[in-house]
This record gives sequence, structure tokens and C-alpha cells, in this order.
Amino acid sequence: MSKVCIVGAGAVGGNIAVRLANAGNEVTVIARGANAVAIRERGLILKTPAATLNARPRVCTTPGEAGAQDVVFVAIKAHSLHEIAAGLPSLCGPKTPVVFIINGMPWWYPLGGAVLPHAWPDLAYLDPGRVLEKGLGIERVIGTVVYAGNSLIEPGVVQSTAPTAGMISIGEPDGSKSERIGAISRMLEAAEYKAPIAPDIRHAVWMKLVGSNLASMPICTLLGKPLMVFSQNPELAKLNRAILREGMTVSAAWGHTLPIDPDGAQDPKLLTNNHKPSMTQDFEQGKMLEIDPILTATQRLARTAGVPTPNLDAVVALLLQRASDAGLYKN
Repeated sequence: MSKVCIVGAGAVGGNIAVRLANAGNEVTVIARGANAVAIRERGLILKTPAATLNARPRVCTTPGEAGAQDVVFVAIKAHSLHEIAAGLPSLCGPKTPVVFIINGMPWWYPLGGAVLPHAWPDLAYLDPGRVLEKGLGIERVIGTVVYAGNSLIEPGVVQSTAPTAGMISIGEPDGSKSERIGAISRMLEAAEYKAPIAPDIRHAVWMKLVGSNLASMPICTLLGKPLMVFSQNPELAKLNRAILREGMTVSAAWGHTLPIDPDGAQDPKLLTNNHKPSMTQDFEQGKMLEIDPILTATQRLARTAGVPTPNLDAVVALLLQRASDAGLYKN
């Protein structure tokens, strides 16, 4: 049994917390507001097409309350990391790894021996003041890429569109196959996740960013539609593919050629999927949108590499205006 803390018990973090607790780990969640109240009162509930799972994790509202852990999972939006960054070291013992489960370009990407073909652009908003870098250090970081359709349908209740746990690909920033990465993989697999160890976690980041997030998230958010909209509207499917091609070109310019066929990349199961991307869910719930780590970061990386992204730029301009009007984005 391991002492595990999940920072952020939302859609993804709640799923992980329930499954790790059911696998026999001592789980603490850092949660706030109505979510914290609900988890304290009735525990965490995970509804899947196959079963409903329950867990009663310990609930803390700040990292300082929880104490040192064996493993820490950070499962909050990238734009909210600065809110808890200063408190994360309090969760760490001498050897505690911190597993970052975030969408988009991660703050740690240019660190840990990364070989970059271009000068890194100004993405300071990923780690304002370098608080994470200074407080944790790259040596604690484990990178991830998560594939799982989850929604927080009410405080303390997570709904998954898949009957299985999904996949959490994990990797050391330096590409090593360390003892700790093997232990975390086994922990997740015991909780019924597929948890492959990525030999190059940055490549996996680009695969998720380009293949799953870059086009579908902003388009679905602008329209308030689920993923199935791309099977219903050929012009939107065409736009989706165009942005996918632009993203692939950006990725290649940064040294990662993606094995994606733009014309065949849209999984028919996803095209008929009634699931809404997390950004779309956030917009509908009045939450701040993770535009910078996913969209503007890609644009800045494209500019640095001299790659034009006209389709992405047009969609992002529209989304920035709509999000700003709704008070869900700040420069």
C-alpha cells in the first residue's frame, strides 16, 4: 500500500483517486468548495458503463494539511497550477515523485536534458515566476499523457464514457526507465489503467496535443457540441483535418514527426461520440479555459519555428473573443 495524494479531484483526478483507493492505496485528495464538502460527506463516486465505484479518500483543502506522500498526482488544469505550486513541496518526502496530469504543453518540457531544435519561446505563463521549477525541481517530475473520457457531473461524482479505466502513458523527462517509473506504472495497472512507459514522453505530449486536443477542443467549445459534430458536418471535419496538419507540421519542426494520417485519423467511434471535450465542459460550467497551454503555446512554438498556422489562428481568435466575453480567459 502506498500513500498517494491526488491534487485536484475533478473529472480525471476523481477517476484516478477512486481507482487507486479501490486498489488498496491510502489516498488523500486536495479538493475545494462544494467538491470537498461532497467527498467528505459521501465519498467519491465514479460512474462507468460497466459499474459504479465508490471510495472514501481523506480530504484536505490545501497541500500543507496532507503531509508527505509516497507519490503525488497533480490533476488540475495547467492554468491553475500557479494556485497550488507553492504548496506542492509540502507533499514531498526526500524521494517523492510528482506526476503531472495536465493537458497541453507542460511547464517542464524544455527542462531535464531536453534537446530542442529552436530557442524556447516565452511560455512563462506555464510556470509563472518559475515557482514549480524552483520549488520541486525537474528531478521530481514524471510526465504523463492521459486518454480517458471523464466528466464531473456534480460535486463528488465523476462519469466516465468508457467501461475501462483508460490509458495513462508515463515517462521520465530524461527518457530513463527508472525504478520509480516502473513502480508508478505497476501502481496504475493494479488500478486497472493501461500504463505504458513512454521512451520519449515529449513525443507522447505532441501526439495528444495534436491528435486529440488542438482542433476538436476549440471547435467543440465554440459550437457547444460533442465530438460527433465532426461526423455530422463535412466542412467541420475538413477544418479539423486542416488544423491537424498544421499541428503535425509544428510538431515536426520541433523534432517530433507524428505517425498520424490526417485523412484517416478520426476514429469512427470518436466521430459518433457524445462526449464533450474538457474545454467545452469548462465553458458550459463557467470555468476558466485552458487556452494558453493548448492553443497559444502551440502558436508561439509555430512562430518560433517559422511554421504558418492560418486555420488554427482563425479558430483561436474566435475562441479568445468568446472566452474573454464570457470572463473565462485573461491574458
